[in-house]
Amino acid sequence: MHQLSIDERAIENYLASSGSLIQNQIESYYNPDFLVEVGTFLYSFLFSKSEVIIITIDNQRIVNFQCETYQNLITDVFLEELLNLDCLPARIKRYSKLSCDRLRREIADELRLGAIKVENNNPIWGDYHLKFKISSSLNFRINL
Repeated sequence: MHQLSIDERAIENYLASSGSLIQNQIESYYNPDFLVEVGTFLYSFLFSKSEVIIITIDNQRIVNFQCETYQNLITDVFLEELLNLDCLPARIKRYSKLSCDRLRREIADELRLGAIKVENNNPIWGDYHLKFKISSSLNFRINL
């Protein structure tokens, strides 16, 4: 097939005709089970196998949609802080001998499975009584 360029007007018309489909798709990413208020916005986090979909909500209106990696959500700094906690359960502490990547995958799996829930605006890993917070950069932090 001959390589064609696409005019901006064609893209705008396509988007206009697909608007309701796109709107429905964005709405489907809203996760009422993992809502966190940070600053003046409410954030909905949806945990898929390979990425985190974050919906920004302002006054009951979705104002932004972004995809993040688990590495951006669960940073090395956060994992190091977590592994340095005195109250850390043995099962989690063993990751200090393994790797941060393995611990990140464990936390990501727990997020996908719903084992880490939001209570009083803070993510809680109930099995281990660990309380986190979401920073203004939209990544995990320790909440002591």
